[in-house]
Amino acid sequence: MSEHPSPQPALAELEQAADALVAAWSSGADRLPGPVSSPQLRALLALEKQDSMSLGGLGEALGSLPSSVSRLCDRLEAGGLVTRRANDVNRRAITIRLTADGRQLVTQLHATRTDLLSDVLSRMSPASRQALLAGLREFTRALRIRPLSAAERTDAARRPEAAQRTDIAEGGDEQPAG
Repeated sequence: MSEHPSPQPALAELEQAADALVAAWSSGADRLPGPVSSPQLRALLALEKQDSMSLGGLGEALGSLPSSVSRLCDRLEAGGLVTRRANDVNRRAITIRLTADGRQLVTQLHATRTDLLSDVLSRMSPASRQALLAGLREFTRALRIRPLSAAERTDAARRPEAAQRTDIAEGGDEQPAG
């Protein structure tokens, strides 16, 4: 017998809450100057985490084919958000970097999202905010300890670093999965 009751009654509410959160999260992008697509934002956010990335590295980060990433980078470069140049070590490899405008756009996106979420959280009671955060922590923990999908197992076999997931311990401390 399962230690937890069926999640069925909560699924509709979870879907509704997830839709609201995604809509709020996406509205941050709608407030940016100029049209930037969701795939373009994902690329900019991936590039923000590193000083530079190869075309293949960005493709892996986005789960996209190199040809798709190349076209995506064409549009980002035309918009002045990224630069591409030959790698200093391997001249055949392309290195992609955010431009100052690209960094500014990502910073603006973070600020817009932070303002929006801060506004929403300020309308909640402290107890409701704590309950929300506790529920999200538990949701994240449950998501992280789920069995690997077939695609994830294949990826982990090809790239050992992909297999090093993190689980959250009872006390809320992150520990390497083991």
